[in-house]
Amino acid sequence: MRKLATSTCLLAAPALLALAISVLTIAPASAKPIRVNSDLDTDGDDGVCTLREAIDSAQNGTPSGVMSGECPGGTGSGVVKITFDLDLADDTITLTGQLPVITERVKIVGPGAAQLTIDGDSLYRHFFAQSGGGGVDPLGREAH
Repeated sequence: MRKLATSTCLLAAPALLALAISVLTIAPASAKPIRVNSDLDTDGDDGVCTLREAIDSAQNGTPSGVMSGECPGGTGSGVVKITFDLDLADDTITLTGQLPVITERVKIVGPGAAQLTIDGDSLYRHFFAQSGGGGVDPLGREAH
């Protein structure tokens, strides 16, 4: 009897390990951040990730293009965070049109008011988030 119990335990251990692995792989991955790397306000497969493209990619889950440097799609669960490349310090993003309305769980975290300016040229609103859509932190603080 003792030998049978030992064999049963040895057989059960791999089954429990397989169960634990399957549970871990079922859990959704956390959302991957999207980093804006250009001060342009374009929307195209041009090798850069603009703020406009980052908002679109975060909300629809698809990359902004296939070229290297484009915004990755905002995949995973939870809030998709949009940040800005440090090379944009002291730059201005001048909007050429209204930015997309933020309807999904998106958080835009700026580098700070002294580091980056977003200029709507008195024609365009900077950000518009529908209720529950997201948030904007221009000062780069992480609100929890």
